[in-house]
Amino acid sequence: MSNSQTTDSRSQTPQSFSAQSVSIPVAAVLLTLLAGWFCALRPAQTQIAAIERQCNELTRLVDRLNNHSAAVDQSNKLLEVVSTQAAIVESAESSLTKLDNFHQELLNRLQDIQQLDAMTDCLAKIESTAVQEREAMSGVLGALRELSETHHSVIAAGTPLPEVRRTLNLMDDLHLELDSQRQDAISAAKVVEDLGQICNGLLAARPQVETAAGVAERWNVTQNKLVKQTNQLAAAEQAATRLAEINAVLGEQSPNVLRARRNLDRLVAVNQELGQQNELLATAINTVEQLRSLGPIVDRASNTVDAIQRLVVDVCLTHPAEVQAVASYGKDSPARISSEDAIPVNRKSEGMQDWAGVYQAFRIITPVWTLR
Repeated sequence: MSNSQTTDSRSQTPQSFSAQSVSIPVAAVLLTLLAGWFCALRPAQTQIAAIERQCNELTRLVDRLNNHSAAVDQSNKLLEVVSTQAAIVESAESSLTKLDNFHQELLNRLQDIQQLDAMTDCLAKIESTAVQEREAMSGVLGALRELSETHHSVIAAGTPLPEVRRTLNLMDDLHLELDSQRQDAISAAKVVEDLGQICNGLLAARPQVETAAGVAERWNVTQNKLVKQTNQLAAAEQAATRLAEINAVLGEQSPNVLRARRNLDRLVAVNQELGQQNELLATAINTVEQLRSLGPIVDRASNTVDAIQRLVVDVCLTHPAEVQAVASYGKDSPARISSEDAIPVNRKSEGMQDWAGVYQAFRIITPVWTLR
């Protein structure tokens, strides 16, 4: 009884030891896999999700910036148009100043022409009076001729002296008046000649006056057009200010664009690294699945190891008894020994079978220990 109890206790202790020795590495592998899952895979998945979000945001920002680039091109075109219009406006302002000066000169000329018109009216009146005076002078000359004829006739007739003296005094007075009128007529003729020259100058300046009137009309038309363009320029200036603000905003956002591009490059590199890590994780998951599939094989190997341990214990325990039995049987008759020889042979065959099972068990166990 004591020997059987010891054999049972010995057989139980290696079995439990072998099961514990096999279950411990499996549990360690499972714990490492769980730790790798919670420590590496879950944070990697969260990082991948965050990186994907950042990539989407950055792509949206790049699309917006591309849209802003088209707006910037349009703004540059509008600024070029505004600059050309500004040059046109400057030239128009210079032409306006020239037209204002020319208009002022025309006004001065018109005032001079009005004064000359008034003077021509006065000269026409003077000329009419001079013609009348010439007619009067011709009548006076005729009267003087008649007087001279009467004077000669009086001298020839021998009229008394007082009457002749009276007539002579009257004729002297008339002669003085005629001299004064003649001088006035000469001065009036000079004035008429001057006025004729002025009138000829005015007639020569009439085409210039007509061209000046046409220029004045054109100036009024251009002034109206410039008023309209000033309104358009106000809107263009507002658009230019808006475009300047847009350019300023884009200039401020240009370093953000560079940073975004750098972050995109970094995120692409990180994404590639994560793709490689995903491949490694896929291989690790495949190895885990293989290890899970090896679980039944490990259980079988543990059972075979337990059986081998039991068999070894049984052999070790029964070997001294067999030696004693062989020695006791050697002392007996040879016939008995020959009859009993079959038992060790059978035991040897059973031992060989057991050792073959042990060899197969070790062949099964070696891949498991290499996997460890």
